[in-house]
Amino acid sequence: MRPKITFILKGVFEGLPPMLPRLVYTAKKGIETNLICSKLNLATRKLLNEVGVICWETLHQDKFMGKPSRVKDWLGFRAACKKILKKEISDCNLIYICSADTALCLNTLIKKYDYILQSNELYDQIKLYRNGLEKYVKNAKAFIVPEYCRANICMYWYNLKKFPYVIPNIPYMRNFDKNQYINDEYARKIISKLSDKKIVLYQGHINTGDRSLTKIAEALRKIGDSKYVLVLMGRDYNGSVEKLKATYSETYYIPFIAAPYHLEVTSYAYIALLSYDRVSLNNLFCAPNKLYEYGGFGIPMLGNDIPGLHYTIEYEKMGVCVSYSEVNNIVEAIEQIEERYMEYSQNSKLFYKKNDLNKILNSLWKNIFGDNYFGE
Repeated sequence: MRPKITFILKGVFEGLPPMLPRLVYTAKKGIETNLICSKLNLATRKLLNEVGVICWETLHQDKFMGKPSRVKDWLGFRAACKKILKKEISDCNLIYICSADTALCLNTLIKKYDYILQSNELYDQIKLYRNGLEKYVKNAKAFIVPEYCRANICMYWYNLKKFPYVIPNIPYMRNFDKNQYINDEYARKIISKLSDKKIVLYQGHINTGDRSLTKIAEALRKIGDSKYVLVLMGRDYNGSVEKLKATYSETYYIPFIAAPYHLEVTSYAYIALLSYDRVSLNNLFCAPNKLYEYGGFGIPMLGNDIPGLHYTIEYEKMGVCVSYSEVNNIVEAIEQIEERYMEYSQNSKLFYKKNDLNKILNSLWKNIFGDNYFGE
């Protein structure tokens, strides 16, 4: 009998990029794969359908009096999932819960199923989530986190007898060609103007309050080499983009592009930036999918000196980690990357290649399905 699994994610599917390759690889292993999520875009649905994933969108009401409502969102999503599971996937007895938010929302609905639970964050500062997860973690057939230190912290918090599965946030990358064609017209125009420049790329939430990029902009201004341009890609918060442009005039902004199409822009980067402030354990032990995105293209990286980046970027010799508090530190780090550019680039590619998501998932599914599993 063919194994079957239903992935459930409360929220827009593209908001959790690491889930895309997990569904694709799972379906390609011969496992009957379903997806229930709040919404997904047509391009993603087409990609998933091509490998045999059957998709359902709940498209539930999440507003009250025209304003976002968590109550309406949670109740609507749970009711829609219950209906889909009962009428459309009634023979499925294994579900993959893609986030803590999803688990808490589904609540008692998951009692009748065997389930796998994935927690994408530590929630060390959100007690409702951290404490609320405990009963779901302990009853899961498998508990998945994206990073080794987070796995140890969760073992301590929840008094687990079995070490969680660590599945890194490896993204879906169709090819690793540099300078790819960019489908997004606005992004294509921006990048085409910078063909003779060295792009220092930051992709993610752009917020000079939480993940300060101000010192990096100041460092690039101090270097004073017009070849360097700062490209910011993602969602702009609190007018941060304009502040950074005021700091460094060679700053360009590209709004959020859904995965995996944002990687078309990533393929042009010369140096890639990562930045996480010391505001939580979740940040200190970060597990960015960007490490693998940059690594796949062989892009040297510059990160701030926290454990989650130090023990990846520095340890794997993919770039440099420094304190972002001093401009001179950043200037020296960029100079070091220039001096050892090919070494860091090659090591970035090696880092990506040695983290084989296909093999990691193979191990998980063999343990879950046992003799019924036949994927390779």
